[in-house]
Amino acid sequence: MILRLAIAFLILLASCNKEEVLRRVTFNVREFSAGTPTCTITYTSDASGGTTVTATSSDSWSSPSLQLKPGSAAVLTVDCNEATFDYKLYVYVDGNLLETKTYNGGSSPETVSISVP
Repeated sequence: MILRLAIAFLILLASCNKEEVLRRVTFNVREFSAGTPTCTITYTSDASGGTTVTATSSDSWSSPSLQLKPGSAAVLTVDCNEATFDYKLYVYVDGNLLETKTYNGGSSPETVSISVP
């Protein structure tokens, strides 16, 4: 009887669907310059492919939430061609700040890359 019960339990356990864990990733860019520079923001992930927001001159921009599996790659790039600017790039996972980077002046874009924890 115990053997039958153990076998039934193992069959039941094996047939259960495991819920896939997804993490909510959000990108945020904040501008702290004296002027209002225009920049291009690009974000990509394993799940979304690529999305670009162009000619952004607001002082704050946030991406929609991306639902990503742990281990997925996510990348945020900000490119500004003006002489003076001051940006901060933020990456949040499930509402918690995971990474930040400062982007001040210069000609090359600034990128933040993460592997979703």
